[in-house]
Amino acid sequence: MIPRAYLSEIFSSLQGEGIYQGVRQIFIRLAGCNLNCDYCDTPQSRIIGNGCLVMGKKIPNPVPAEDLLGLLTNSRDHLITLSPYQPIHSVSLTGGEPLLQVNFLVKLTPALKKLGLKIYLETNGTLPEELKKIVDLVDYIAMDIKLPSATGKDLFSKHYEFLSVLRSTAKDERISENRLQIAPARHDLAGGNCKLQIKIVLTEKTLDEEIKKSINLIKKINPDIPLVLQPVTAINGVYPPERKKIISWFTLAKGSLRDVRIIPQKHVSNAGLE
Repeated sequence: MIPRAYLSEIFSSLQGEGIYQGVRQIFIRLAGCNLNCDYCDTPQSRIIGNGCLVMGKKIPNPVPAEDLLGLLTNSRDHLITLSPYQPIHSVSLTGGEPLLQVNFLVKLTPALKKLGLKIYLETNGTLPEELKKIVDLVDYIAMDIKLPSATGKDLFSKHYEFLSVLRSTAKDERISENRLQIAPARHDLAGGNCKLQIKIVLTEKTLDEEIKKSINLIKKINPDIPLVLQPVTAINGVYPPERKKIISWFTLAKGSLRDVRIIPQKHVSNAGLE
């Protein structure tokens, strides 16, 4: 059976969040999500609809993997070109929550990698069993810690399980000077292993205790993992915290983690960038 997926949209633009902000990507936005964050800026992606937008053109859902590859390579029909004049950093698998359709991704990602493309997974970090199926095919992971104040759920245990998958698959046993050495968690390893960053969206409802729990979680896994504190872009009555709160959380995180950054969201229009 040809694998198929329900997609929301496909487009090419610049990454607007995190430590890779500004790199060119092809975005494959999968439909469906297991959460309902109050600051969600792509609510349409939570809906599993009957069509997918490709640079403004609607195609029917579910989309076969073979057709999706055609969308990425056939500019004559679908306006998305892999071109040396517009180098692509990676393909962003985003959502919604892309891991809800992991069986499709397991079939798709090897074909994307054969085209010379890196795989950038954007995830809410709550589906550890699904991650296990695809972790060896992914080059970058941008994981959110979803706070209870934004989701109405305590997801810290799920986040720990998710990160533990990355830690367990990162173990690289090497014998050096008769000692067994274990490589650190796969946040930034050489040799093609996936690079991990963690993001927390900050709102005026964010609590000190939530930030402390998040910091302790990351520290327990690996204090070298980059943490991005992202003040929310005001949406649906949700507003960012006061500047002094953001600075206080940054200072708190820097006391335990080695790489902490405040990076506001910067989504870029496709106009002139296709």
